[in-house]
Amino acid sequence: MKLKVFVICIFLIGCFISRKFEVKKFGKYRIKVPNGYLYRGIVMSTHGVIHYYLYEDSILFYFGNEHGGERPNHDNIDKIKEAKRIHEAIFEGGIYDITGMNDKNLFWRELFYNRTHNKIFFVGYSNVPMEKKPLFDSAINLSFYKW
Repeated sequence: MKLKVFVICIFLIGCFISRKFEVKKFGKYRIKVPNGYLYRGIVMSTHGVIHYYLYEDSILFYFGNEHGGERPNHDNIDKIKEAKRIHEAIFEGGIYDITGMNDKNLFWRELFYNRTHNKIFFVGYSNVPMEKKPLFDSAINLSFYKW
């Protein structure tokens, strides 16, 4: 009986999550993109790819592996007191989860993985109001990579 209840709970949680997100495959990554975007774009360069999802009120969700140019939250990171150290640390390797508020009191976040210089991956958002922050945080927290 307990097993049936457990299986039903897992099924219901899966249904709840799948209605809020659309799963996108990006190499070995599985990204949970919040539903409701108005525009989807891809920018490719010799340094990688960035996928953009634009929502109402200029909310931006993005992910990619572009390592030669500026990521969408580059300017927000620059405004942090220790910006230079953060930019250097990002490219030294590791996992960095950076978040803050912009000049309009909207939230931004970027989760950056760098195993080696050719295994860079990032996912983030910008211009997110407080009431939508849990949804976009969940999208980042639920996205994953199979090493």
